[in-house]
Amino acid sequence: MQNTKLYLLLQSFSPQEIQRFQLYLQSPFFNTDTSLFNLFEIIRPYLHSRNYEIPEAEIIWIKLSGNKKYNNLQFNKHCSYLYQYAVDFISLHQLKNKTNALPLQYLQILNQRRLTDLFSFHADRLKPLLTAKNEDLDLLFVERFSFHQQINLHQEILQSRQQQLNTADVLHSLEEFYMYEKLKYWSAANHYKNLFDEPVTIQWEEFLMKWINETSIKNEWIEIYRQILLMQLNNDTQPHYEWLKRILFKPKNNLNKITQKEILLFLINYCIAQINSSNTKYYEELFQIYKLALKQQLLIQKKVMSPWDFKNIISVALQLQEIKWTEKFIKTYSLLLPKDELNNAYNYNLAKVFFIQKKYKESLQLLQQVAYTDLFYQLDIKVMQAKTMYELNEWDTLDDLLISLKKMLTRKRKLSAHYQNIYRKFTIYFQPLLKSISKKEASAIIKKLELDTQVPDKNWLMEKLNSLQ
Repeated sequence: MQNTKLYLLLQSFSPQEIQRFQLYLQSPFFNTDTSLFNLFEIIRPYLHSRNYEIPEAEIIWIKLSGNKKYNNLQFNKHCSYLYQYAVDFISLHQLKNKTNALPLQYLQILNQRRLTDLFSFHADRLKPLLTAKNEDLDLLFVERFSFHQQINLHQEILQSRQQQLNTADVLHSLEEFYMYEKLKYWSAANHYKNLFDEPVTIQWEEFLMKWINETSIKNEWIEIYRQILLMQLNNDTQPHYEWLKRILFKPKNNLNKITQKEILLFLINYCIAQINSSNTKYYEELFQIYKLALKQQLLIQKKVMSPWDFKNIISVALQLQEIKWTEKFIKTYSLLLPKDELNNAYNYNLAKVFFIQKKYKESLQLLQQVAYTDLFYQLDIKVMQAKTMYELNEWDTLDDLLISLKKMLTRKRKLSAHYQNIYRKFTIYFQPLLKSISKKEASAIIKKLELDTQVPDKNWLMEKLNSLQ
């Protein structure tokens, strides 16, 4: 019973949804089968319970049937019917939560019934709601298109020759919806292409790029993604970066939180790309963006901070030798990490601070307490352990670690070739540190490293290679 689709769905219900579903099943309008309500009542006490696991199907059947012999087919039917009721309930609940979904559906019904006077009344009431600020912009653009579709159909029903059909409004809302979605997902595809080596095929790319470069869009939300694409694809990217930064951090903007976070993500990715291209002034730029984002609470959702944001902020701060700021940040913001991630994130990032402070043994002890929950965590820990063991002259352990890291890079198919190459570069430049090489050889490696981009812990490698000369 624990892993059935019925139990998994009901487990996802909030306490308020559980209470409403109980009322839903009691309503004769929705449900006339009392056995389904009884089955739910048997299951309900186990939902979100930390003390008790739900019993096996046979035990539940005994409670449901009144000690009748277990009938697997009959029990599965009951579960299947209750599951469908739960699906219908949560779908209806979701529909009601979408502000304009039901009013738009009602407009469609009024058109179908040719109730023209009622249609005009409800359309006038709905129209202002479609210009209001909306957290779900994808939904807003769809709703505007649906609204103009129904207006157009209404005018056709009236068959008034004096009244022009609103086909221009329908086309305009359709174009807005299309361009918003197209630019949004095109931007995302460019990001994931670099991360996972995924090919991106854009229909009408040449035409769209010409249009994007030559057109300034009045709709602010669509203009945001136009600027993001130009920042990603144009040769002169800086003006678009500055435009996005300005609109995100101006004291008062009408952007919803979702859009603000998306702009922030693309600004961060831009800075990282610049840093990877050896434009190190963007460390300071990225640090300032993070501080502004913290001030505006853009990195905190429901009083929780992502472990990856936590880790990335600390990496940038330590790169700039902001040790005191980092220690304060760890103490303050570690309290906002998810409980199951808190120990890992705290130990790993404090280990980085200890390494900078040359407290190598303390750093290594903390790293050994970090569980491998993520591929990039695993790789970063291996790199950091290698540096720490080098500083402590633990050569035997270091050899084993490097072999383990090389094997990991060979086996991890989920890691793109791009990131495999980045981490492999670390092992290549690290290897000469373990050998006896001449000053001439060290000088040649340093020159090569200076020109190389996207090498993890490049500054540390440079420092150690320079010490060999």
